[in-house]
Amino acid sequence: MENYYLDSSKSLNGVYSVVSTQTINKEKIIKKFSSFFSVSKKELLTTSGQGIIALINRYVMIFVLIIILSFLVLITVTVYAPFVEIKSIGVKKLNGISDSAVFWEFIKKNVILLIGSCFFS
Repeated sequence: MENYYLDSSKSLNGVYSVVSTQTINKEKIIKKFSSFFSVSKKELLTTSGQGIIALINRYVMIFVLIIILSFLVLITVTVYAPFVEIKSIGVKKLNGISDSAVFWEFIKKNVILLIGSCFFS
């Protein structure tokens, strides 16, 4: 294990919490870490740019990408659906059904589909 930590290509930068059931001597622990890693106490306690926690990591970016793609698919389906049923819309319009009634019929279908997919997925 010592060889792993002595390899300079790896880094242990970060913020750590030491937990123990006994009393802890902070100075003694810092001194041991300092001698083990061959770094000064000041360098060990100084936060570097690499020690900053990133708020946006790979999983958050993947999640945001999936959400954006889901909205794009939903918008595409919502726009494409009336083109598929253009004949039935024409028949309804010829029978005197108002534009808003035709519109709300498509909206109801999509909302029911959306709610149903939320409960059954």
